[in-house]
Amino acid sequence: MKRKMLMSMLAAALSASLLAGCGSTPKPADSWLEEHGVTITPQGDSSVRFYSYNSYPEDYVDDFMADVNVTISETTEGAEEGFKKVVAEITYDVVKHPDACTSWMYSYGVFDRDTGVYFRGDAKTKEAVAIEGEYFDVRTEWNRNAQYPICHATYTLDCPVDYDGAVFLFGYCTPEMEEIFNQIDFTTRLYTLDELPYDMESLRYWTLTDE
Repeated sequence: MKRKMLMSMLAAALSASLLAGCGSTPKPADSWLEEHGVTITPQGDSSVRFYSYNSYPEDYVDDFMADVNVTISETTEGAEEGFKKVVAEITYDVVKHPDACTSWMYSYGVFDRDTGVYFRGDAKTKEAVAIEGEYFDVRTEWNRNAQYPICHATYTLDCPVDYDGAVFLFGYCTPEMEEIFNQIDFTTRLYTLDELPYDMESLRYWTLTDE
């Protein structure tokens, strides 16, 4: 009888410990984006935070919200054989800037959603993406046309036709961030977005598929 009671108590204790353990182990992140808290913004209208200054970047005035519209498309026109161009069209309105400011700062870029690897601005990034075990170079190009208060920019990524992992970013930047960024030698190795002087929570992120 005592043995049965002891066995029952052990079974109950084991069940309780198993139940207590349920849910105690965090669910692993499904992707680099999830692991780093990156949320994709649907294409269309949104807003981003800008840094504003008076005459010199170090003469900070205030942050303000700029209205932004983003659309992303892809084409093989003008691309090398086996490659395509993924183009982010970014239109932003700075009419809400503080009266005392004369200019503003922002960040832009593009990186790989699976690895977080950052693609160099207006340059080639060697062996940046992998497709079926083979590594490929990518290249980016930034163009901007400003007609105050509306500014229009295009950010183009040249990449393999089978590549679908590009994430475009746009948003907050400060002189301190820019200074650190400009000191990085991107020719020595690949960098991931979280290694760079970005305020990741203050950025907006977009993809071709909104996913």
